[in-house]
Amino acid sequence: MITLGLDPHPDSHTVAALDENGTILGYLTVANDAEDLALLHGFALPFPEHRWAVEGASNRYIFPFVHELLERGFEQITVTEIAERAGLTKRTFFRHFADKREVLFGGAGSLQELIVKAVAHAPESAAPIEAVATGLEPASGPI
Repeated sequence: MITLGLDPHPDSHTVAALDENGTILGYLTVANDAEDLALLHGFALPFPEHRWAVEGASNRYIFPFVHELLERGFEQITVTEIAERAGLTKRTFFRHFADKREVLFGGAGSLQELIVKAVAHAPESAAPIEAVATGLEPASGPI
């Protein structure tokens, strides 16, 4: 079974195909627009026996969306489908998100704020790399 690991970011996404031993078989980085997001779907086609592992896709809103995104493509997914798979109404979806793109990236600002605060509180005597490491520590856990 091949694992397709997706690391989504506000401006781009990287997907890597890994075998059972964790060996990278290939990877692709795409921009965050509908045309390039369709390439993620195409990347999976040579791996018929695959599972997706998505960084940050653990909550009830994100996982159904990401699953559909990766299997069908961004343009083919409707907000109604995302909401139904999460067990919500479309109206409830829009109370939480402005659109389907926000489902993936709504927490990016919180993550940036968390890292910046931690770096700002690093000891003044810390080397730059130590300050960065201090900033990344809280970001490695749940937000």
